[in-house]
Order: sequence, then structure tokens, then C-alpha cells
Amino acid sequence: MRPILPRWALFLFAAILFMAGLFWVRAHPGEKRSPLEESVAELSHYLGMEVEAVPAPGGPGGLLVKAIRPGSMAEQAGVEVGERVVAVGDRSVWHAIQLQQLISDEMRRRRSCTLMLATDQVYRCVPLGFLPVPPPPVEDEH
Repeated sequence: MRPILPRWALFLFAAILFMAGLFWVRAHPGEKRSPLEESVAELSHYLGMEVEAVPAPGGPGGLLVKAIRPGSMAEQAGVEVGERVVAVGDRSVWHAIQLQQLISDEMRRRRSCTLMLATDQVYRCVPLGFLPVPPPPVEDEH
């Protein structure tokens, strides 16, 4: 029995399908988030605090806290919706990337950090996320 298509035609058809697939993948990349969106997502995930990515132009400064997840580190620290995060430790905050980096740097060095929050013209500081020192490893006496 003779094949319907010669082998070279099947090879050509497969090559065309492969190239079409490559072009389709190139034209439809996966959803990529900007670094600002990634920082906002990380703050929300790890601290339970959703903040705006950048402050509104001409606004009072700092990043507006838009939501707090119940039981999160931010709720335990006393952060409230509507407050603005204006500083971490002694460093001012201008966008979500900087806020995420400052918090992670402070937590890495000191295991806790202080957020300066502002509501209207009232400022307050709250300690955020004291991470307890892990206990020393227990040695077996056997």
C-alpha cells in the first residue's frame, strides 16, 4: 500500500506547524507584571497590607493603605485602612518597591522594623513583625 503523502511533505507540514507555534508563542507572551505590581502583591501576601503603588501627585505623601487582611502581621501591628505609610525606620517611602525593600532589609537585619503612619497631620509609629529568635537545636543525649 502506497502512503497518501510522501515523507518530505509530512516533514514540511510538521516544520510549518512548528514555526507557526513559535510565532504564536512570541506574539502571545504570558502575563507579566511590572515591578511595582509585584511589590504591591508581595506586601499584600507577606504583611497582609494592600497599599497603593505610588502616591497620588500633589498628595500628602506616603502610600495609602487600602486594605488589611484579618489576622495578618499588619493588623497585629495596628495598621489601619486609610493611613499612609510615610517611613520605615528613619527612611522615607516614595513607592511600593522602596517600601517592600526597606521592610525586607530591616527585617533581615533586625528581625523587626518600625513603620511611621500618618492620618491627616497625626503621625504615629508602630512596630512591625518581630520575628522571634529560633531556639537553639536540641542535642540528643543518647
